[in-house]
Amino acid sequence: MATIKIAQLSEQIEPSYWEWSVWLEGPPEEIAAVDAVVWKLHPTFSPPEVRVTDRANNFRLESSGWGEFRIQADVRMTNGQNLQLSHWLRLGRSVPSKEEMAAAGTEERDAPMAIEPGERQPKVFLSYTGSDARLAGAVAKELKRHHVDVAIDVDIPSGVNLRDWVSERIAQSDATVFLLPNAASGALSNSSIGYELQLAQKSDRPIIPILRSGADVPDQLKSFKFITVEGGPSAEIDVQAIARSISNVVR
Repeated sequence: MATIKIAQLSEQIEPSYWEWSVWLEGPPEEIAAVDAVVWKLHPTFSPPEVRVTDRANNFRLESSGWGEFRIQADVRMTNGQNLQLSHWLRLGRSVPSKEEMAAAGTEERDAPMAIEPGERQPKVFLSYTGSDARLAGAVAKELKRHHVDVAIDVDIPSGVNLRDWVSERIAQSDATVFLLPNAASGALSNSSIGYELQLAQKSDRPIIPILRSGADVPDQLKSFKFITVEGGPSAEIDVQAIARSISNVVR
């Protein structure tokens, strides 16, 4: 019986963003019997399937991102047989310990909002453009730390229709949050945000636009009360402040 398994390594390169790699691990004679590996990633990756044939580095795949997900490997053997493996990619602890928070002097400001026993977690749908993927990941992690149930596109299960999933999650959410890019209203209409905004308006639930300081409010969102944040690049934006503002609205 084959004892090959998937091994991984991850390294944090920015707040809430990691470089990671996966490869096959096992006895040399079993690795030698592998012809190729088709790595099956989350459907948000492009492409979501990657074929690797380099046996010298144990069919290693390298990538980067912020979300944890299940990786599947279709291991093609030289004898024509296939071996199916699965591994949950873990990117390290996202919540600092109390000792680390106290040492950094952030324990009180960054402490997550409390939730009463039996209390239902508020649900939000997080809408964003590709240029804000890293910021969206950081905001989602921080919201979850504040006991907010966040729906974001990287959570879409394999094989599920994207538009159906988005429509269902927005309808179930207590609010829809829009991380707005510094773009014209026309660009907004042509992005996924435009479609998700139409769904959110039909749901009759709160709409929470997040706007960069100094940026113009898109025409489609001028009638909504928005949250303004300081900073340009994602790394400069106070993610904790965004999460707290959203939490205050949905609780």
